Amino acid sequence: SAFHWWTLGSSQHMHKKMVHKVLHAPLGFFLQNPVGEMLVAFTKDQDILDENLVDILHYLGIYGLIMLSTVITVSVTIPLFSVFAGVLIMVTLIMLYFYLPAATTLKKQKVETGGELVGLVAETLEGLPIIGAFGQNKYFVATAANKIDEHHRALFNGESLNLWLAFYCDLYGAILVLAVCVFAVVMRVQLGAAAVGLAFSNTIQMLVFYTWTVRNLADTISLMASTEKVGWMATKTPQEGDALYTADSGSADNKDVEGGKAVVTVDARGDGGAPAGWPRRGTIEFENVWMKYLPSAPYALKGVTFRLNHAEKAGVVGRTGSGKSTLLLALYRMFELDKGTIRVDGVDIASLALRKLRTSLSIIPQEPVVFSGTVRTNLDPFNEFTDTAMWEAIKKAGLENQVRSVGGLDGKVDGTGGQAWSLGQQQLVCLCRAALRN
Repeated sequence: SAFHWWTLGSSQHMHKKMVHKVLHAPLGFFLQNPVGEMLVAFTKDQDILDENLVDILHYLGIYGLIMLSTVITVSVTIPLFSVFAGVLIMVTLIMLYFYLPAATTLKKQKVETGGELVGLVAETLEGLPIIGAFGQNKYFVATAANKIDEHHRALFNGESLNLWLAFYCDLYGAILVLAVCVFAVVMRVQLGAAAVGLAFSNTIQMLVFYTWTVRNLADTISLMASTEKVGWMATKTPQEGDALYTADSGSADNKDVEGGKAVVTVDARGDGGAPAGWPRRGTIEFENVWMKYLPSAPYALKGVTFRLNHAEKAGVVGRTGSGKSTLLLALYRMFELDKGTIRVDGVDIASLALRKLRTSLSIIPQEPVVFSGTVRTNLDPFNEFTDTAMWEAIKKAGLENQVRSVGGLDGKVDGTGGQAWSLGQQQLVCLCRAALRN
């Protein structure tokens, strides 16, 4: 029980850290890491930590102790058998020397191809209407079949490698039994019937447990790849706001100089030094803003400079990929700037904590975001507003009849599925959410 408490507790601790890290990861992290691989880490790899690895470690300890006691018993009974025991260790190390690199490579291929397959399925389900509209069903079926073949190729080769290991383990176990039989015939006078019977019964037992000990040892080392993946996501995933960013200006106290640029560490929580009541008017200034999504990617914003005064309405016009949506991503600090400054009411947003910045701004996105739950949890997830304020915003947005038809503020809202509200209604929910923040 202590062993299972330790292993399952460690697995649960790593899972909690991984969830926390991923939920607080910057948007660029999801551009660099495929969604399929992360889904595999949260499902298959976590399942290996919770069940497979725990069971294999448990049986490895049991079978290893049985093997050790068997080898000692037979070696004491037949001293010459200790020579075969030494050779047994050497043969095991040689087999593992050839087995482990191949098994580790096939394990990684299986995880990678499985992640690609899961990612393809997720993307296909999300874009199913578009695929049907353009008549690309056969293309995606063929692509899925190729991904399945690649995954099964790694899976089949891995099983074949396990059979190879099992064959040679059984072969050497049979040689050990043969050696004991030879000793029993040649040394029958010195050993006696009782000693020969004891040695023979223990060697037959070794024939079974030796194979399982070696396989469990190899599986343990191979499955550590899942532990490595989960551990990396639980400890190495970058965090929003806690990471270093570069800025051309600002007067933060916790500032160092690195490569000729000002490098500031920002707390992701707290008020981040914002003035009381900020923002009051909503004046937005972009000053020589340069931003890119990845270090190796080209700039999405190049020297953007403009000013929007209080209560002004502005339209941004441009072709696809010109940076229209990127302006909002920069305003919300979804990506940190390479150069330049963005100010809201005269405050450099780079000096603010992310929570303070994002809760102080409101947006009605192109694709409305509505969560499955109630009207109340969608409009006021943090319980900050009164029912009167929410009903006032609902009436102004023209959603009163729809909200009353589902049962009021505590009525159910489906974000997806056949009962989901229309896109127009979901847009109005986002409008209400923005209006509540005034």
